[in-house]
Amino acid sequence: MAIIRLFASIREKIGMEQLEIRLTAPCTLRLALLQASEAQGIDPAVLTGASLLYAVNQRMTDLDSTVEEKDEIAVLPPMSGG
Repeated sequence: MAIIRLFASIREKIGMEQLEIRLTAPCTLRLALLQASEAQGIDPAVLTGASLLYAVNQRMTDLDSTVEEKDEIAVLPPMSGG
């Protein structure tokens, strides 16, 4: 299973810290997130919004990167510094 870890406002919107999804073959991060959204009845925009950041196995990436069954995916809201 791939684990999707949710942070800050995303975690609050969904009400869960993580989602799990079974990937039968390598696919794009976008497709994995859309499948997770559908399986959980979540609006896909919550996981694939334009301002979100993504990491796969603790490396920043984009929605077109490839993910596999054992990957850890992080979905991060925009961050601000100060």
